[in-house]
This record gives sequence, structure tokens and C-alpha cells, in this order.
Amino acid sequence: FCMDTYNYYLYTGDITPLMEAYPRIVRFFRFLQSMVDTKDGLLKVENLGVTCVWMDHIAYKQQKHKQLSFNLYVSAMTGTSLVELARIFGDKETATRAKEFSGKILSNCVSKYWSNEEKIFIDNKPWMEEEKEVRYSDRALATALLFHQCPDNDEKKSFEILKTFPSNMGVSYPCNAVWRYWALAENGGVETLLYDLRNQWGKMPSVWENSTLQEDWNAGYDGGSQWSHCAVAPIVLLYQGLAGAKPLTPGGKKYRIFPQSGDLTLIDIDIQTPDGAIKFKSEGLRGSRTISLQ
Repeated sequence: FCMDTYNYYLYTGDITPLMEAYPRIVRFFRFLQSMVDTKDGLLKVENLGVTCVWMDHIAYKQQKHKQLSFNLYVSAMTGTSLVELARIFGDKETATRAKEFSGKILSNCVSKYWSNEEKIFIDNKPWMEEEKEVRYSDRALATALLFHQCPDNDEKKSFEILKTFPSNMGVSYPCNAVWRYWALAENGGVETLLYDLRNQWGKMPSVWENSTLQEDWNAGYDGGSQWSHCAVAPIVLLYQGLAGAKPLTPGGKKYRIFPQSGDLTLIDIDIQTPDGAIKFKSEGLRGSRTISLQ
């Protein structure tokens, strides 16, 4: 919610809703600070009473395996979106505390979950020997890439794992799949994104039989998984991945366009901004492709 609050401002330039949301976000930040375990300096994901850390319901074999993803996520949020929101409101104290908190959480993630030998974050690193396997998750690796959280920016192994989709990588359900695709697109992995769209999303029974996006990768008939309100990674990545459209200043006064058309011969879309549409068109194959913006 904190990230989306800042993204709303970035896309629209509208500060009014932020005035109501920001004090509540600061209160939530204080709550997160209270969740830190003194043993490892990380936010807990188990034995929290009423509070529940979800993250995803199929990407992790055990609840404790979610700690890495959750803490990388919190570090990213507090170190970017919360800092920016605090600066908007002139709240220097919260900005400073958020930045410091983000750094401490990331440092403790590195201490507990980063493999110096493999150069990658491992979800079950503390328990690998007893579990007799190595577990990765798309969410942890994607977050680490998107927010440059790998020590010394050593991101090669994380990118390869996200691309190759090994059996020991936990994969989020369709509504959370966008994180992996964001990371792939930002690192030049659009071919993998297009492969997944054709061979995983494009072959969903719900697509062929009902013209909808199912909420789970495997969805039976007459169940709630046939319909979903948020499995929209394909449309999100059309704009943010293939066109690489991203506002750089509030209200989209300045946009980054980073086209990655892959093997698609035609992309013709309108990127909506408060000042009107940016007409984006990519036509032709690599080597003889034209890209136009209006």
C-alpha cells in the first residue's frame, strides 16, 4: 500500500489522497519496527498472534521460508517509497528513520540468507542441511533485482534463476507473478516474459474456454479460481515491460520509454498520462524495426 500510494502520486501528481494515507503509513511503519526479532534483527513471519504474513500461498513450502521475501520487501518499501513520501511532507525524522531501518533489515537479510559461495539469496539457507534441499523464490529474487539488494550488485545468478525457472524455485500464483516479470523486463529478459505469456498464460483453460484469467495456475471447473480481479501481469507488462514506460517525475511530466519488443512484429498502444496519451508503436523485427512516439 505504501508503494502504491507513492506510485499514485508519481503517475498523477495528486497529493490530496496522500494527506489521509501518510499518517497511517507512518503508524504502520512503527508497527513493522515492533515486529523485529532481537535474535536475528529481522521481522518475524511466525507466531505473531492475529497478524499474518502472507506473501503468497504456493511459492513457499513452509511459513518460515517467507522471512527473506518479507524482509527484502519491507527494506525496499521503507528505503524508497516511505522515504519519498516523508520528503513530500517535509518529515525529515521519518525519512531518516526509514532509511536507517531499511539498511539494517537488508544487512541482516544478507547475514542470514545470502550465500557468498553461490552469490544469491536462498530462502531456506539456515535450514538447508536438515531439509536436504535449496529453495529459492521468485519474489525474493525479483525484489533483490528490482531494488539492487544483492551485495556488490552481484545479480547474475539471481537473474539466471528467474529466467530458467528451476524446480526448486517457488513460483507465485498468477496475481503475484508480476514481480518476476518486472525483474526480467528491467534486466533485459523480455524473451522469457514472452515465452511465459505464450506458453503459460496463453494456454490457460480459462482463456480458451471462458475468455478470463484464472486466479491459480491449475484451476478446475466450478471454482473461484476461474475468475480473478488481479491476475493482470500481461497487461501491466505490455506497458511497463515491452514499452518500458515509467514516469520519472510526479504526474508523468517526464517519462522513461525503454522498448523491448522481442520477437513481436507489432505493438501499437496508447500510454495514458494526465496530460494525454503517449502513442507508442513498434513495428517490424529486430534489425529492421521502427519505433515511434507521439
